[in-house]
Amino acid sequence: MKCPFLFFIFFTLSATRLTAQISPANTASAINSFHYELLVEAPIYECNILGLQLDTAVQVAPKGAVFTKVDTKGSDIIIRFWLWKNDGKQSDKLNYTDSTKTARKYFLLSIDEFNAKAVARKSEKPTFTLGATTIPFRVRTSPFDFSTAVSFGTSFGAQFPLSHVRDISLNVVGGLHITHVTLDSFSTEGTVLDIGGDSEPAISPALGIVFEFQKAQVGLYVGWDYLSTEDKKNWIYQGKTWFSIGVGTSIFNSSPSANLSGAMTDTQ
Repeated sequence: MKCPFLFFIFFTLSATRLTAQISPANTASAINSFHYELLVEAPIYECNILGLQLDTAVQVAPKGAVFTKVDTKGSDIIIRFWLWKNDGKQSDKLNYTDSTKTARKYFLLSIDEFNAKAVARKSEKPTFTLGATTIPFRVRTSPFDFSTAVSFGTSFGAQFPLSHVRDISLNVVGGLHITHVTLDSFSTEGTVLDIGGDSEPAISPALGIVFEFQKAQVGLYVGWDYLSTEDKKNWIYQGKTWFSIGVGTSIFNSSPSANLSGAMTDTQ
């Protein structure tokens, strides 16, 4: 197979899985979520849980503040802030109305400020991932062999998010693939004398680690090919380990609207 075609396969075929994507807060669906983080400072006004403004003095919600959307009040949303672990001043100012730390403070944040400055906060708990996988080539050892046979299959495993606000994750997946292998004089140690070789179907269990940033994916895969015919006795790579790398784009996504209520602890 010619090199240009090989590089085309390498950069266009990839592991594509069904993964949940959480849209940023400036989309229409994100306002239906509950937990958010401010990218920059935003003006807020103290209110009660019903949205009745208690003070006309503007306050500043700091960059990086994490809050929960409680309700909507006209052109504003009612929010409450998560606790600050290492900032007692912020906790006293923005979390509680009393010294016993039992009565919470609530604030009004305009929807325009919310859409411009807040991003939905995702859980970092592992989730299940499922979808289709394309392996573009194989590298074998003992002896060395580079195969451009493409295999297709199903993958499943665990997705480990690496950020609360960005679509970055590490995926550990396993799967089962169908491919074709070439039996020739080299791969059968002279048993098959046909110069062009014979093509036989094979089944390939595989494991992979895939780094995903938004829709871009880079993965490292390891697997094993097994022939189901009598030729398996003569094929020197039967059950031996192969390696592959995939680079590409995820094309399947679930609904962007996500409800994250109860997914995280109320501490920032």
